[in-house]
Amino acid sequence: MKKTATPIPSRIFIPSAGLLILFLFGVSFDLGAQCSSIDQVSFSPADTVHCGLPLSIDFQSAIVVDSTPVFLSSEMSSPNFKSNFSFSFPTANTGCYYYLEIEGYFTLWSNTDDYYDAFGLFDISTEQLITPGLTNALSITPPLFVSPGTFSTAHVYRYYYPGNGATIHVNFNDNLLPDNSGSMTFSWHVVPCFSILWDLGDGVISAEPDVSHTYTTPGAYPVTLTVTDELNGCSEAFNGQVEVLPQVATSLTATLCAGESYTLGSNVLAETGTYTEVFTSYQGCDSSVTLNLLVLDPVASILSPPAIDCNNPTVLLNGSLSSGGTGVSYQWTGPGAGCIVGNSTQSTTTAGCPGTYTLQVTTTAADGTQCSATSQVLVQEDLETPTIDLDATADFPCQASEMELTAVVTSANPNLSYNWQSATGGILSGANTPTVTIGGPGVYQLEVVNLDNGCSAIGEVAVAGAPAMDLSWEAVSPSCLNPAGTIAISVESGGKAPFLFSIDGGNQFQQISTFSGLGAGSYAIVVQDASGCETEGEPVILEAATPVYVQAIPEATIFAGGSFPLQAWVNLPDGQIDSIQWTPSESLSCAHCLEPVASPVLTTDYLVEVWDVNGCYATATARVYVARAGVYAPNIFSPNGDGINDTFMLFCKPGTVTSVRVFQVHNKWGQPVFTQRNFLPNDPKFGWDGNASNKKIASGAYAWYAEVEFPDGSVEVIKGGVALVR
Repeated sequence: MKKTATPIPSRIFIPSAGLLILFLFGVSFDLGAQCSSIDQVSFSPADTVHCGLPLSIDFQSAIVVDSTPVFLSSEMSSPNFKSNFSFSFPTANTGCYYYLEIEGYFTLWSNTDDYYDAFGLFDISTEQLITPGLTNALSITPPLFVSPGTFSTAHVYRYYYPGNGATIHVNFNDNLLPDNSGSMTFSWHVVPCFSILWDLGDGVISAEPDVSHTYTTPGAYPVTLTVTDELNGCSEAFNGQVEVLPQVATSLTATLCAGESYTLGSNVLAETGTYTEVFTSYQGCDSSVTLNLLVLDPVASILSPPAIDCNNPTVLLNGSLSSGGTGVSYQWTGPGAGCIVGNSTQSTTTAGCPGTYTLQVTTTAADGTQCSATSQVLVQEDLETPTIDLDATADFPCQASEMELTAVVTSANPNLSYNWQSATGGILSGANTPTVTIGGPGVYQLEVVNLDNGCSAIGEVAVAGAPAMDLSWEAVSPSCLNPAGTIAISVESGGKAPFLFSIDGGNQFQQISTFSGLGAGSYAIVVQDASGCETEGEPVILEAATPVYVQAIPEATIFAGGSFPLQAWVNLPDGQIDSIQWTPSESLSCAHCLEPVASPVLTTDYLVEVWDVNGCYATATARVYVARAGVYAPNIFSPNGDGINDTFMLFCKPGTVTSVRVFQVHNKWGQPVFTQRNFLPNDPKFGWDGNASNKKIASGAYAWYAEVEFPDGSVEVIKGGVALVR
């Protein structure tokens, strides 16, 4: 239950804000016997009769009550405020407002411009608060709901508190100054409050002053508005009744196709809309009939399509301007089976045959009513194709460089294009005209296109000429055994005998097909037949014989019982070497290899002979000295810095050699890479470190030479070979 708890004057009239109250029935109460604080209770509408559901009614109350504040008790301060004091008040009625009224004043500091009242210090000239309370404080707990905020010329202040059953405690502290004068009265009051309760007759209860309510079923509903004084518990009530008659209204729906009509009362209807016809019913209520009329008017429309032709074997049938949306369906039919190649149930489809096509557009309403419209369109066809006549007996003259081919084209449409092509002949000019100039025999094809409809025709003619010659030849390049090369030409097929042959590109011809005594070079083969037609062969190249070069280490020295690896270098790859022969072969490890090992007993001269596959031949010689014992050198060393065999040097038994006058190392071309003079063997500082000109040289075989002087004054030349391995 909602309670009105705002401080109000002694007599209150409570209408709905801004509304005019209509009293349908007068009300009289025995106020003395019931509740004297409630003067009047009424509401509108009170008794009414209504037709139609649902029914929404605004109930508006009019209430007059007595809200004169009631004095409860009071307290008086001491004269001239010479003491501090406190007191308490109860708030018994929840919902009603209580207020503490303080009356009285005194001056402060003998200053006639300022006053100190219960609330605080004020400037009397501006009536503005200077300092609330200072050291002289009025405290009320719990905190009040409403307090004064400005100076009161009557020196009367009210402090409001909403009733909630709590006890209010008041404390007042004076500054006890000698210029205090006067006293104050503290009075405690309560403002009567009232509650409102609606009973709307269908179980709905409300505590609002004005109520809006909707009745959903017919019947008679008693309505009661009760007002209760919350201080004394007495109440007054006002009763009324609302009668709701059964709904008298009819709603109809109908769907028509365009051209049809519907009769409602005296009206003949043929357009979509909502129509209402009112009739008089029982108890004075009007009976209305509402008709929701839907008129279906589908539209079928087809845009004009292009003709079917060779460019467009199918055309678009566009019915997009027809009706669309929910409930609309489409059905296309054509002049024959398979003529509709698109979706026949959409507004747009594809036609593949000439003839008449029909589009049916059907609109289906929610109640199942269907209305249709149709449209037809004619699809034309243009497949006119040119005809081509070519001379099938055309022959290309053998001695001619060109000839013309002319096509006779028949077409109802002069807007034509021409395109000559040939995979076997040559087109010189006129490829896009009826007459073409060709450069030789072959098969020629002409395509003629009707540019208006894309239809085309193709004609073909084979232009004959002298049968082509198929040539072959055999070539033998010059060699060491046979320094003269030959070319022998043969005509395998084609051409007309007898034939003439040329190997200089046709400058000179001969009847004999074989050419001999030829040197190395490139030769251009041409064969001419009896008709003067010529055929060129691919260039024939005769290779020149390659000379053979052989080189060997010319000299080497070994000691009796020793050996030396001979080596021959040739300018041929292995596949071009035919044979190798070393002589004498008795002291060699192999007589038919490039690197035999020689182990002669006496100084021996060796001859190496090399032949290539073309019969070319070359030789080289090598001498191996067999020296007396005393001075020797290793046949391999590895100057890689590992401290093992890094230096190539001469060795001997101590005391067997007086001096080494000269010690040289040569590469395979005989160029010296190392030289030392006048030293004794067995000393590494006079040996070779594998470098030449302070640069490392490549691994390989090197020859060495030394002039050695013995203690008897004789001098002997010692030679040999050494392999440098890195």
